[in-house]
Amino acid sequence: MSDYWDYSKADKKFNDRVKELTSMIGKMDCEKNTIIEVGIWKGTSSIAFSKHFKKVYSLDIVKSAIDNLNSKNIQNIEAILRDDKTCDIFDDESIDVLYIDGDHSKEGVMTDLKELYPKIKKEGYISGHDYEGNNLNVKKAVIEFFGREPDILVKSKTCKGCSNFIYKK
Repeated sequence: MSDYWDYSKADKKFNDRVKELTSMIGKMDCEKNTIIEVGIWKGTSSIAFSKHFKKVYSLDIVKSAIDNLNSKNIQNIEAILRDDKTCDIFDDESIDVLYIDGDHSKEGVMTDLKELYPKIKKEGYISGHDYEGNNLNVKKAVIEFFGREPDILVKSKTCKGCSNFIYKK
């Protein structure tokens, strides 16, 4: 495995990200059975979510990210290569939390929201990363979709301007 994927628990940034996501999850007053995560990258968020949710569905369009996450053999994580039919495998109102950190274009975020919002349970949460900072596409998309600012904003300590947004459904 290449050094690119070496993002172990001994890594300070990894531990800081896990703490950040744990703090965010603590602000969500809902069941912690299932989460859909959009965007795997190195798998840090997936691993953090696996400590709090019974089942983590991690979606990505990058096969090497899927392969890397699957190689970790974490029992409650299912990494899925996303295509235009992937969202159909989830029943409407069956997921507790959605976490978006994939395509950061406005169109990409809007697609994620439109396709996955119906899958979230009533009283569930829609959340994501990179709400603030240099790339305002995420912020523009979520405000357009919800028509308002997030219910909760969790500032990131792992990267400047990478706040996590939270909306309750």
